[in-house]
Amino acid sequence: MATTVTYGWVNDTVGRRPTLLAGCILVIPAMFLSFYVASFATPASAIAAAVIPVLVYPLITSGMTIGLVDMFPREMRVTASGIAYNTGTALFGGTAPLVAAFLIERTGTPYAVPCYVAVIATISFASVFLFYDQRRAAPYVAAPAAAIADPVS
Repeated sequence: MATTVTYGWVNDTVGRRPTLLAGCILVIPAMFLSFYVASFATPASAIAAAVIPVLVYPLITSGMTIGLVDMFPREMRVTASGIAYNTGTALFGGTAPLVAAFLIERTGTPYAVPCYVAVIATISFASVFLFYDQRRAAPYVAAPAAAIADPVS
């Protein structure tokens, strides 16, 4: 009987890699559907357009967060994963409105934005597929008993 440890949508039964890959695939139709629904320009369509990508978001973020932790040894895990996550968020999330405005202006269609997301998702899919292997994750190594022994006794 398999033990299941749940991290949001990700669990040890499914695995982080398949969940990340599914998120990379599902974000593409979710973005196109979201932009299509938004084109109706009603309050209900605006809400639906905002909710659609959020349904896929946990597949990506839960696996990514744990995957970032797995990439680094225990001694530098928090700092390194924090820097990696926040740098990526600042570079891509911070510039996303500018990139979207530029793409719409150059192409004349708002569907250039989901195409951009599709390109990024394809690159992410290839990266996860080729490079991420949770079996090679940095194991937790306990400190030697002598290092944590009471120095007074």
